[in-house]
Amino acid sequence: MAVRQCIFFGFLLSIPLSSFGLSSLDNGNIGQNGLYNENDHLTIFTDVNFGDSLGASGTAWIIQFYNTWCGHCQAFAPTWKQFANEVQSWHKFIRVGVVDCANEENLGLCREFDVQLYPTIKMFPPRLQGSQGTTVLDKTPESMKAEVISFVTQLQQSQQLSSSMHLGAYMGPTLPAVRQNAVLIVDSESELGLFPRQILLALSSYEVIDGYWTTIRNVALMKVLGSPTPLPAVFIRDESQNWKQLKLTSLSLQEAIKSILASIMTTSKIGDLASNSFPSKIMAVHMVDMENGISYALRHEVSSHKVISGEDLLSLQIFVRTLGRYFPGRKEVRQYLSELGEWIQKHDDALDGETLESYLAEKRNTDTFLPYHTDYKACKGSMPRYRGYPCSLWTLFHTLTVSATVNDTGGNGKEVLGAILGYIKHFFSCRECSENFQKMAQESLHMVSSGDEGVIWLWRAHNQANKRLSGDVSEDPQHPKAQFPPKTICPECYTPNGMWDEGHVLTFLKHFYGPESITHDGLQQFNGKLEQRHKNAGNFASKPAPFKNKEQHKVALQLHEDSLRPIVLQKSFTVLGFGSGDITFCLGLYFISGAILVLVYYFLVVRKRKWFKELYRFHRLV
Repeated sequence: MAVRQCIFFGFLLSIPLSSFGLSSLDNGNIGQNGLYNENDHLTIFTDVNFGDSLGASGTAWIIQFYNTWCGHCQAFAPTWKQFANEVQSWHKFIRVGVVDCANEENLGLCREFDVQLYPTIKMFPPRLQGSQGTTVLDKTPESMKAEVISFVTQLQQSQQLSSSMHLGAYMGPTLPAVRQNAVLIVDSESELGLFPRQILLALSSYEVIDGYWTTIRNVALMKVLGSPTPLPAVFIRDESQNWKQLKLTSLSLQEAIKSILASIMTTSKIGDLASNSFPSKIMAVHMVDMENGISYALRHEVSSHKVISGEDLLSLQIFVRTLGRYFPGRKEVRQYLSELGEWIQKHDDALDGETLESYLAEKRNTDTFLPYHTDYKACKGSMPRYRGYPCSLWTLFHTLTVSATVNDTGGNGKEVLGAILGYIKHFFSCRECSENFQKMAQESLHMVSSGDEGVIWLWRAHNQANKRLSGDVSEDPQHPKAQFPPKTICPECYTPNGMWDEGHVLTFLKHFYGPESITHDGLQQFNGKLEQRHKNAGNFASKPAPFKNKEQHKVALQLHEDSLRPIVLQKSFTVLGFGSGDITFCLGLYFISGAILVLVYYFLVVRKRKWFKELYRFHRLV
């Protein structure tokens, strides 16, 4: 009987964990997958990126600390996603993020901010240093918007935030001194200014527009405006530099924004800018796009060469050294590029692509890494074959030229452009694109003598390329190639007769591609588990035949895109503080202990009974 009990106990131990509903733990469902992803118009923070991101951020943040298994957090997730979507156009003032406190690596972060109940929502000022944040109690979308508006208004009034949109009520007796385009919203005395300030926040992406709001309590200004009705009333200063009241067809926030933009910019191509898809996503520089460009350039374009030597090797050394010096990226990525440059520099004669590919894959830790390919943001096309990698390269190149203007000693502009030219000539695999760029460089690159001239030269080259490719088969029908910047975002960049004002263009470009304007949404993070490539991602050791035209190049990029998708290894689960390894070890001990118990039972019980039987038989014989 006892033997049968021991065997039954051992059988129970051998039953798979999935029979008890625990197998989902091994799939990382607790605290690993989370409730949000990068398509939710928010940033997913971990203990690794939280401090650096908020410490360097020029905007405020509103962040939800949640727990994946919390039922209330799961029910609240759609509300938070809706809120993030509705305020995404406010990103010049505040951005939205989340932290999953069920994720083991975030335990210290959640403890630091004393998060004990879920969900907890906190607002943080720019350049966070030691603040515990301001807790948001009411979690309805409209209440959260009101809290955010009050918070960022206080930050602007204390000069922690700056913008052409003035969130504090304007109480001057005369019309405000503004630039060419401006909006002034008059609200009723009883209101708190939520409607006008939401409009100003939504317009903050358009830095060429000055925005103010006031109330009817400003009697002196009301006399100037002629006691406007109905309220709220919107006044605009258009291209003719006259103030006029705008007739709103409704009090819908989106309709008001659309009417303001259409009236100020006098263009029929505003489209649906007042929808939730503001131009901030397209008309912006995203760090993830540039990291994608660097990753594809090094892991595919360069690594596809069987042997890199001579001018190719020299161009690669210069290009990577330039990236390490001027790329305004995360410190871990810049450190990676710096160390990569030193490693490549040690190869005097030749470097084979397979060795480079292995180095790029293996050299990754928490202090130095280069993320693998992820979804594009501003460079995302309407179909996978459009935009993407070429767009990311242009973005990277413009950003490098702007970065070179900082502490410019006179040669930085030509240095960066020379590195760009070397890469395009020796590694960019679209043959026709490379030849066209080399032709432009041969004609005028020798005239560049400063960082500012380098910025303008690359801008001219890009516009020439856009003009040449307008209507081409490679053009994205949803994003027609046009001259940049358009008048809608930089009217000062145009003279009255429609020509370029390159002085204002330079100012615009240095701001647009400057470090303060770069968006860091959607970045991959290194959390101790390497993001691995797809199993087929490394099959590019041999150099492919050159592409004969741009369309073949775009198609090739599309064919390889799936192999670039990262696969994040799941972390082992934990139960009551024990990891999967601990539980496996304990199960092994259980099996061993069971076997020992069976043996002990056999020797101490079964053998003893046999001994007694033999002893009894012996006594009977005696």
